[in-house]
Amino acid sequence: MRSATTTGATVAIMAKEQRTDATLQETSGEGGDNREKWGNQLQFVLYCLSYAVGFGNVWRFPYLCYKNGGAAFLIPYATMLLCAGLPLFFLELVMGQYVSLGPAALFPKLAPILSGLGWAQVVLSLLTAVYYNLILAWTLFYVVSSFASRLPWGHCDNEFNSPECFVEDAARVCRNQSLYYYNRSCLSTQEYCSLSNLTNYNETHCYSHQVPGEVRAVESVVYRISASEDFFRNRMLGVTGRSWEDMGGLRWELVGCLALAWVIVAACLAKGIKTTGKIVYFTTLFPYVVLMILFVRGVTLDGAYQGIEFYLLKPNMTRLMEVEVWNDAAIQIFYSLGVCFGCLITLSSYNKFNNNCLRDAIVIAFSNCLTSVFTGVVIFSVLGFLAKQLGVEVKDVATSGSGLAFVVYPAALNLMPVPQLWAVLFFFMLATIGFGSQFTMVETVITSLADQFEWMRRRKVVVVVATCVVLFLLGGTLCLEGGVFMFELFFFYSTGISMFVLCLLQLFGVHYIYELLTHGTAYPPKPEMPKLC
Repeated sequence: MRSATTTGATVAIMAKEQRTDATLQETSGEGGDNREKWGNQLQFVLYCLSYAVGFGNVWRFPYLCYKNGGAAFLIPYATMLLCAGLPLFFLELVMGQYVSLGPAALFPKLAPILSGLGWAQVVLSLLTAVYYNLILAWTLFYVVSSFASRLPWGHCDNEFNSPECFVEDAARVCRNQSLYYYNRSCLSTQEYCSLSNLTNYNETHCYSHQVPGEVRAVESVVYRISASEDFFRNRMLGVTGRSWEDMGGLRWELVGCLALAWVIVAACLAKGIKTTGKIVYFTTLFPYVVLMILFVRGVTLDGAYQGIEFYLLKPNMTRLMEVEVWNDAAIQIFYSLGVCFGCLITLSSYNKFNNNCLRDAIVIAFSNCLTSVFTGVVIFSVLGFLAKQLGVEVKDVATSGSGLAFVVYPAALNLMPVPQLWAVLFFFMLATIGFGSQFTMVETVITSLADQFEWMRRRKVVVVVATCVVLFLLGGTLCLEGGVFMFELFFFYSTGISMFVLCLLQLFGVHYIYELLTHGTAYPPKPEMPKLC
């Protein structure tokens, strides 16, 4: 990590020394006078913050925090931020601002051997944009569904519900009659056991003839899924019964939501960063307004304190001795700040040459991390309420990834008064968070193409529309009934180890190769020690 700090300082000093050069002041970097600039510096800060604050802040950090010792996790998290995340973040802002070019055109100017590194970052952003917009399509699907008079993920009376659909309220009615809930009906112990080819042993247990002596609790013999998970899997995805060998047909409603997401992206990016820079006032600030509303509502719910206590207020300091905790902190910092995607280089390339990017890096990085902590409080206050309502522990409802945003949290929202209001607010907030990150990744691809082929700068609208159409077609397979398998493939492998490899190559390239080509050595000469008399 010393290399990252040294490299960032080296590039910053180099930029400071060159500011007296009249040529650089006139051209504002290699990009030239025809390159767009931000309307004001606040637009740049908000755009970077909108990019950094993404789905991971909502559904990954809270889970990692409670899993790795609560408040104790903040120690390795802050350490990784200061030692790895912030230096890399600053380095990328410096490089983009100094040269005024995107990653694909920047790295060849540092050293021709690094040409592939810039395009690798562009490809990383492109692959991420493909599956990221599918999540936005899911979010838009939920926004539309939230306007129903009765939230469809709150009950099992829909046509799409599977026999395994389970809701606690209906199950409680059956339980009061010493019966068991299945397929919207109350079954006797004997009928319930027969669903798994078992016989009733007594009122609470089933007996297996195939395995002599095996006695199982009635509640555990039949596979059940919550109504919210049933909605996610069977109504939206249609994944039940699908596999890699049989991906099924297209989910046309999901295709429509994906098309709408790409239309929004294309419309916002078509006029350039001066227009998008104004849009990010909304995409950056609106989520904080909704988070504050959800925070006030969440902490007033019954069981909220238990959720927050489970999330943050019971630190387990012994977890700091485990390597896994530090590994999770490092991964989360890299993902959360979005380094090595080429996006920060792209955004800073539109800065004025003498902008104070060190100040911006500190403000954005710390704001992003504080947002993650605050979002966790909002999420777990509601999960504490859900656990209290279901009569289980918080750990039984806490999960990570899309399951938290599209299965667990909707189930909690359904238990609140006026659930449609809270569902619309939550999913619309999730959409604005996602669009902020998506704008930047697509802009990185477009900027890199325009830097490579300058005539594209005069055909910005055509390039934006064409890029979005191609990416939409690439994401078409994700809208198949079994498309979630392809989504998982993109999610786990497009930005996994490749991101860390690119980070290491970037550090090595700037700190060693560039320094060696420029100054003939990777280290500055040591000053002579004064002679002692």
